[in-house]
Amino acid sequence: MWSTDKNQRVNHLNGCNMTVHRDYANKSCPGDYLYNRHGEIAAEVNRRLNAEATPETPKVLYRVQTGAFSVKSNADTLAAKLKAKGFDTYMVKVGNLYKVQVGAFGVKANADAMMQKLKAAGFDAFITTESGTAVAIEAPKSVAEIKVGSKVKVKKGAKTYTGGNLASFVYNNVYDVIQINGDRVVIGKGTVVTAAIHKDNLLVQ
Repeated sequence: MWSTDKNQRVNHLNGCNMTVHRDYANKSCPGDYLYNRHGEIAAEVNRRLNAEATPETPKVLYRVQTGAFSVKSNADTLAAKLKAKGFDTYMVKVGNLYKVQVGAFGVKANADAMMQKLKAAGFDAFITTESGTAVAIEAPKSVAEIKVGSKVKVKKGAKTYTGGNLASFVYNNVYDVIQINGDRVVIGKGTVVTAAIHKDNLLVQ
């Protein structure tokens, strides 16, 4: 019977506790057969041991990724949206990027199916086999609600609601919210209008 203990297998053959006729009588029995057969068995043992010692090829994982951000808070925001939609989400860091992923699959077809679910839910997604270091997902900080009378500043580089340019001094001043119509916010000093800005380009002070 083939032993499951490697050491027992090797010692059994290398110890060679066998005796034959030629050890006790002037006979060439069983000739060279037994010794040749002994060598064949030893070679088979070595072959099997080497096969067992061969490391397995690392399993490829197909990761479904929905975004990569240099600013972690942006990745946290996307992860929160995914979780709100019921997707099991995690985050990894690769280099300087925080990557939001939904699942890692050994079978590519399963990754493809998840990618299609994400796209159907309105998220961009693609498949990658690149791994990274796990990063904790933090709840995004709540954004203060903009209301008429709120004090706000305009984000650097923002334009008017219709896409026009703003004077450079606008970004340095604090303004009053005069009017709100959907995502269009009119700002100014008191009742004097300065510009209409998209609400996402305003910071509550």
